[in-house]
Amino acid sequence: MTTPPLRIGILGAANIARSFVAGVKPSERVTVSAVASRDAEKARAFAREFSVARHFGSYETLLADREIDAVYIPLPNSLHAEWSIRAAGAGKHVLCEKPLSATAGEARAMFDAARRHGVHLVEGYPYRAQPQTLKLRELLDAGVIGEVRLIQASFGFTLGAGENIRLSPQLAGGALMLLTFAAVLILPFLNRAHGSLAEYHPLQIDWRRIAARPSDRHRAPRKRV
Repeated sequence: MTTPPLRIGILGAANIARSFVAGVKPSERVTVSAVASRDAEKARAFAREFSVARHFGSYETLLADREIDAVYIPLPNSLHAEWSIRAAGAGKHVLCEKPLSATAGEARAMFDAARRHGVHLVEGYPYRAQPQTLKLRELLDAGVIGEVRLIQASFGFTLGAGENIRLSPQLAGGALMLLTFAAVLILPFLNRAHGSLAEYHPLQIDWRRIAARPSDRHRAPRKRV
């Protein structure tokens, strides 16, 4: 018996939602069934561009749709907790963009809501399910490289000049929320079978100083925090 695909609704028409639709399009296990935006015309245009069957001019309307099994939330960070909790209350599974929440308290409230309503809440870090990560866990669990004593991770990218919603402190944005988790959250995932990786030592790098001194780009000034 064939299992029907999971029917996903998207709350918001941000650029990252476009990447999400393109990414899941080849899948036979999920289908994007609807999109919602506070701007009805934006939702309509998104649905037309990506051949999404239904579109709504409010998030509430999408959550009330009984033909939606789960929602993807690509909203600004400051809205993740509110709409994840409301989606859980509507009986929808939730895939929330990273970072999951702005505070630990919000994260606890989100998972409490998911448990209370019997739905899944997942943070959108795809690498956890990717083959190379699973293989790494397998090798570590088998002791192939011996005892792991140190992991160094870094992640970064360049943003263009001008305003960017991802850097707005009013919306729980900024480099710490945007980038740190990508490198740090792999550690607990790998550490479950390796209690020796108990200490985390984040480093702060002033990229402005690096950019100002091209000859020193490979010698980033670092400060332990």
